[in-house]
Amino acid sequence: IESNKGFFIIEHGGSLPAIDYYLGYEVDVSNKLISWHKKINDNYFQLPAQKLLKKKIVKNINANKHYILLNRIKRYTFRAEFSPLTGLNSYIKNFCKIFYDNLDSKISDKTYLKMHPSDNDKVWKNFNFYKKISKSKVDKDEGLSKVFENTKLITCLYPETSFAECIANNTPSILLYPKKF
Repeated sequence: IESNKGFFIIEHGGSLPAIDYYLGYEVDVSNKLISWHKKINDNYFQLPAQKLLKKKIVKNINANKHYILLNRIKRYTFRAEFSPLTGLNSYIKNFCKIFYDNLDSKISDKTYLKMHPSDNDKVWKNFNFYKKISKSKVDKDEGLSKVFENTKLITCLYPETSFAECIANNTPSILLYPKKF
């Protein structure tokens, strides 16, 4: 800024553009907002997701598992958000439970739940909840490479970076998201 070069804000991800994420603050303080998604106004600039461009496609021709990628639970409300927040944690967990419970037993026997690594905490007790509904088939490891190696199908419960990674990896994927969100 002192050199008169400008100030740019770069967003991680960009699956769904937030029309006014920070109530206009980022637009007011920056020259450009850089994101993965198509620009929603003249203040945005789209760049490809470097994380996804470098990705090797991981395939296992003998894969027979179905993974459900669980929604990242946001713990603290600190902005106007377009995805479920703290108070909706139980709604999201029940949404997953209803979906899992309604799977045909041939499918649910091969279905594993993949938690976001940072959602395995003592406050929300997400791990214990998901462990009960899935007969202890919960993966809480970092990253998706093992999931891609062992899956025939992925169901994503949120439209974020993980869903973009599934598409970039050419992994058969379904996005299942509550209509009210």
